[in-house]
Amino acid sequence: MQASTLTEPSTPTASAETSRENPDSVVLHVSGEIGVKGNNRGMFERTLKQNLEKSLKGLSIGGVSREGGRFVVRLTPKSPAHQVLERAGYVPGFASVALATAAEPTVSAISEEILRLAESGQGSFRIATRRSDKRFPISSPDMNAHVGQIIVDATGRPVSLDDPQEIYHIEITEDSAFVYASRQKGADGLPVGTAGRIVALTSGGIDSPVAAWDMLHRGCNVDLVHCASVIPDKLDVWDKLTEISKVLARSQGTTRLHMVPFGELQRAIVAGVPADMRMLIYRRLMVKIAERVMLDVKGKAIVTGDSVGQVSSQTLENLRATFTATDWPILCPLAGHSKETIVKRARAIGTYSISIQPGEDCCQYMVARHPVTRAGYKKIRQYDELDVESELSKAVETRQVKNLSADWSAPLDYGKGY
Repeated sequence: MQASTLTEPSTPTASAETSRENPDSVVLHVSGEIGVKGNNRGMFERTLKQNLEKSLKGLSIGGVSREGGRFVVRLTPKSPAHQVLERAGYVPGFASVALATAAEPTVSAISEEILRLAESGQGSFRIATRRSDKRFPISSPDMNAHVGQIIVDATGRPVSLDDPQEIYHIEITEDSAFVYASRQKGADGLPVGTAGRIVALTSGGIDSPVAAWDMLHRGCNVDLVHCASVIPDKLDVWDKLTEISKVLARSQGTTRLHMVPFGELQRAIVAGVPADMRMLIYRRLMVKIAERVMLDVKGKAIVTGDSVGQVSSQTLENLRATFTATDWPILCPLAGHSKETIVKRARAIGTYSISIQPGEDCCQYMVARHPVTRAGYKKIRQYDELDVESELSKAVETRQVKNLSADWSAPLDYGKGY
């Protein structure tokens, strides 16, 4: 690499000939969790790259490469830069994403690009330099001071190290340098596909899509399972769940939605279970259905949107009564969250506006006026004697399955709170 020194010209100008009007790269920093995976880091990064390329499919880009501790998407004149940024921001495994401009890894070229950015800004600033190529002959603090002085001389803007209005980033790799004025929070977490497949019981309400989203960001592929009630004259919930699946597909490429007919089982519960116990028996049967679907898709766990104490069916005693319907792990990523927090996260990921649309929740018809809040385990188990095995098997065997791709036309609340 031909790196220059501070003897190069130190007062570049952002002329029309040298300035680039548009960014030519997207710089993505890998989640800190991936950086501590030791010998497995390569596997995580390969999966991450595949997921990123899948997310950007159909957009005109120049390619994806790993450069130092980051990934770089090279843009072309035909690339929709902000669409690339938005899609990349939904890929679990990246801590931050930024639209950037590539420059030769020399002091003069870097200074020229930073000055171009600074001349279009205002207020206080500071420079933040990172060198993944330590052969670059100037230390990061010296580069910060040098480039900062150029901006002060050219614009008169003040430097603020503690509370700047803008931060100008310089990242120096072996073959390139990248400069940008702002970066946005990425989805973080682990790459989808590194933890295995799970199934998420999904009602169509606010909570369960957020729980599924959280597990996507722990590296899981998520199938959605909905137990469909048979209620006359009510809006079909298919539309809601289809749209929710498309939002979740922004992070995993495709979401598989299983719609399991629950009418016969619903009638059996009404006929054979007292009103105050129906919700818990209903939920136990849903867990059994989820278990069978999970085994069919070679999954490893079941996910629910339960939050401890939020409603009567979510007391610790009632959760135990529900979850003992299977020996497989049941994950509850929202267990410690308030409804306010869950709603905030649903808004951020884009499912809230869908979840509150008309379309009946699959559980609400089993809620008694005075439901049991602390069910005894032995009392619950007696209802396992209900003769519903044939109905269970038929429900799973006759389920409808949709494979749904991401819908990028819907409004995106990228980078807000997840």
